[in-house]
Amino acid sequence: MTVLGNQAVFVTLPSETLSQLKTKADEIRKHLFENYDPICEFPGGNGLLKEWLSANNRIPEGYKGHERVVVLFKVQPDGEITDAKMLKQSKNEAVNEGALRLVGEMPKFRVKYYTPKKMPVGMALPIVFKDPNAIYIR
Repeated sequence: MTVLGNQAVFVTLPSETLSQLKTKADEIRKHLFENYDPICEFPGGNGLLKEWLSANNRIPEGYKGHERVVVLFKVQPDGEITDAKMLKQSKNEAVNEGALRLVGEMPKFRVKYYTPKKMPVGMALPIVFKDPNAIYIR
């Protein structure tokens, strides 16, 4: 049945054609909601990533304040991190260098691909630098 405006048009199909259409529709439905994007994960998940960042984050000497920077990087098919660069920079160059150092020291990520084509995966990671002696109220 095809609807054209307020009118309906009825079409009669041979049973062979109808079964072929149903088979084709079933094949399409199987793959309709599958996600083929690769998954990159820090070893142990996001919770351990936060712990690792806080344990390895060294606040630059004399730094005061609270700042969030964002680092872009690529995760290679073997999990290695490459091409780290700043997306959102700080005015303090020591903070930028510290963020790039952190990303460069991260362990290999776990990468899972759903297709045979294995390409580097781009990621963005926000990193927060804050004065350890300051109290922040939200």
